[in-house]
Amino acid sequence: MKKLLIVTLVIIGWQFTAGAQEKRDTIRATSKVAERVKLKNELGLTKQQEQKMKEINQEFKSGLQAIRHDSTLTQAQRQEKGRALMEDRKKKINEVLTPDQQAKYKQWSKEGDKRGKKKKGDKEKDDDKDEKNKEQ
Repeated sequence: MKKLLIVTLVIIGWQFTAGAQEKRDTIRATSKVAERVKLKNELGLTKQQEQKMKEINQEFKSGLQAIRHDSTLTQAQRQEKGRALMEDRKKKINEVLTPDQQAKYKQWSKEGDKRGKKKKGDKEKDDDKDEKNKEQ
């Protein structure tokens, strides 16, 4: 009887965990789509520009995956290659955009950096609170 109860609880726990991960992935995907639509609208991209941006981002994504899965690289080498890949992406995007769009994109990127730093800062504050609670 105890074994059956334990197995049942493990299965229920596993389902909750899988559901939470699925929800998180859905939220991330939805957020990325919303960001792309917002960027497209703010920049006023043409169909050709939109297609080029899509190709550039796909190439970037593939490059990042290749770097992540290359077990011969050290962490420092991965970071260096990742930075180079991001710079290449930025250069290609700027080649696609008009000067006015480049200025808007630069501003949009800065705002995104601020949002990312804020999220990271909030996490660090939460970590500090957790450490203080552990000490008490």
